[in-house]
Amino acid sequence: MNERPHLRTVPAAGLPRFAIAVRVSRVMGRSGDRFLSPEIQISGARGAIDRTGGVLDLSVGDSGVFYDLDVSGATAPSDRPGLGAALELVRAGRIAGVAVYDLSRFSRDTAGGLRELEDIAAAGGQVISAAETIDISSPHGLFATTIQLAANRLARDDASRRWKATHQSRHDRGLPHGKIPMGYLPDGAGGVAVDPALASTITESFVNYAAGTVSQVAISQRLTLLRGRVTRQGVVSRLLRNPFFTGEVSYHGDVRQGRHEALVTRDVFDAVQRRLAADKHAGPRDRVPVTCLQGLIRCEVCKKPLHRRGRGSLRPDTSRQPTMMRCSDMAAGCVGVGAPKVAELEQEVRAHVLAMAARLRDGTPELALRQARATRARSDATKLRGEAKLLTASLGNAGALLARHVMDEAGYAAAVAEINRELASINARIVQAEDDATKGGHTAERLASAAALIEAEWDDLTPQERRAALRLFIDWVHLSPSAYRGQPVAERLHFPDEE
Repeated sequence: MNERPHLRTVPAAGLPRFAIAVRVSRVMGRSGDRFLSPEIQISGARGAIDRTGGVLDLSVGDSGVFYDLDVSGATAPSDRPGLGAALELVRAGRIAGVAVYDLSRFSRDTAGGLRELEDIAAAGGQVISAAETIDISSPHGLFATTIQLAANRLARDDASRRWKATHQSRHDRGLPHGKIPMGYLPDGAGGVAVDPALASTITESFVNYAAGTVSQVAISQRLTLLRGRVTRQGVVSRLLRNPFFTGEVSYHGDVRQGRHEALVTRDVFDAVQRRLAADKHAGPRDRVPVTCLQGLIRCEVCKKPLHRRGRGSLRPDTSRQPTMMRCSDMAAGCVGVGAPKVAELEQEVRAHVLAMAARLRDGTPELALRQARATRARSDATKLRGEAKLLTASLGNAGALLARHVMDEAGYAAAVAEINRELASINARIVQAEDDATKGGHTAERLASAAALIEAEWDDLTPQERRAALRLFIDWVHLSPSAYRGQPVAERLHFPDEE
């Protein structure tokens, strides 16, 4: 008698097809026997599928697996990105059910979990577990499942209570809890030490912002260069509001003096708060509507974006609107591209995109090539994210060595600078690969719909809507200087996406 294989992954006629759902509340580099890693969960769920005589459907999710990483069990199953998508496939009849490692991976809420199980059962699907039997069709099975869900809820609430008690205890001792703000590093003894690579920049950012000499965007750009990863303006906004930098710790509104070194004086911090409050209540500036080419068209010489320029008032309620565009880097010495008219540029870019859309019909070689490039870009982005993750881990290792005095500050600063240079390069390549994957992954129907919008409703679209439609086809456009007086704009436009 032939031994049955561990798991069939090739769909066969009559075999129920399943997907696997994985959930981890907080990854954070954890390991050990008590940590249910995605690999452990997948292995257990595969065994559950095999025991039911089913097959893993590799055509859905990520090779049959739907991931919810850093997602709490209190989140309703249907509201989770991974499991919610898998359950929609069950309701649609695409798959027979979902396999999990144990019931806590499905839900840690008693009433909500039961409702989801009943909904899936009503749709003709099922949820199977490697650790227990899930059966709500019989009174005893329903009782056992309810008890297990209640036990999961109890474990969740107990863990939450312990975390709150730990946070309160650390706060009472003047120690930070939760994520450590940038500018500090763990000191290995439960506290934090000043990060020599970022501390001075954080201090300067507060001082300069209080003086009104820098913007939040400028601070975010500076931190992006130093950290080697994108630091968005919203992160800077929260950073400027955090009293932790004054040497204080806060928990549920209770503020007290902490044990860590302050990077900002209280006077500077208060001045920053006054400026933030003033900016919040300031009226909007008078400005003209943004052209759809803003940030989309660049100077061929310096590769910097063109800005709107023109004579007369900048108020939107006047007829004297800026009608031209100029290179934004001319003050730094760029020869520029003259002052082409906005309307003429928009007309030529629109005509080019419509011609491109006509070539990107379903079944055409150009569309197939575009989609193949998107597939390669997704693969490249995945590999690059893995490299970035390793480099980020090496930053933490360097910080640990500094905290234990194994590495001096000079060595740490040199190591961090080198790692950040590599991270900046990798992150730039990740952004480009993700853009290529998104742009090339659009279907022929999606592109045709956008082209119809551009062709028929262009005059009724807002600048933002026009730009969004154009971005489905192109990333940016280069404009070269005139080779001779009166050279048509169409001859000066270059589309790197087609080169």
